[in-house]
Amino acid sequence: MRKFNPRGVQAWMIRRPWLARLYLLALLPFMPIIFSVAILWQNRRDFREIPEAVSAIFLPWEKH
Repeated sequence: MRKFNPRGVQAWMIRRPWLARLYLLALLPFMPIIFSVAILWQNRRDFREIPEAVSAIFLPWEKH
């Protein structure tokens, strides 16, 4: 079994910096959406209370 040789491995962004810049420019408009989805996914446990809050908004008001 041959061993892994990391000396020959190079990332495509390092080998082709102009292509990396083009890729990042194409990705730039979608970055806010990607980051907001990632943040919401990490905090999804905290959003379980939202349906309860919505149902509490529409509860009948007490008349005094």
